[in-house]
Amino acid sequence: MMLLLPCLLILLLAPSLGMTVARMQLDVNDVAVKNEAIFALDELKKLSDSRVYNSLSIANITSAWLQDGIYHVNTILNIDLKSDYFKSQKNIESYEIIIMKNKEDDVKSIAIDEFPVMR
Repeated sequence: MMLLLPCLLILLLAPSLGMTVARMQLDVNDVAVKNEAIFALDELKKLSDSRVYNSLSIANITSAWLQDGIYHVNTILNIDLKSDYFKSQKNIESYEIIIMKNKEDDVKSIAIDEFPVMR
């Protein structure tokens, strides 16, 4: 997980360093996009010691982008997650999740800017 921070910093700083990172919009109904969303949700569920993240499910994928980064191919998802246990007491909340696939060994990991807060 500690490797995610440097990767995110590269993504954020690339434009200011004169590096271009091309983005391509993806069809949210594409099977590959749906599989990436499932992967992200499964990884997110692993991060909850209390298992409260097991209550999360995918309500909707609102947008999806593919970005060819320096070290990873990134799938950026804007996704609506559903749970009865959000602290906000809403049933659905929106999140941006990045699925990073390493170009050398194809290992995938996720990055999320704000984790779901549960009650």
